[in-house]
Amino acid sequence: MEIPNGILARVRGEDISAGSKQLPDPVHATVGSAIAEVNGLHRGPIQIVYHRRVQRSGRNRFPYWVAVRAWEVDRLAPERL
Repeated sequence: MEIPNGILARVRGEDISAGSKQLPDPVHATVGSAIAEVNGLHRGPIQIVYHRRVQRSGRNRFPYWVAVRAWEVDRLAPERL
């Protein structure tokens, strides 16, 4: 049985933060989701999927990115070559 969020629970916070820094500014982003690839310390390359969310407070809107799924990248897989 596959876990819906992949290996996200085992990805370090530093790697999630590094991936979010590769994404466009959420205020000006035109897409609802984005993928970033980081080099995990113990796992090697990891792809992380982020979704754009918006927090509302009164008249103000504050968009931000949230990590929702992650998986290890297999560099030798034939479909990726």
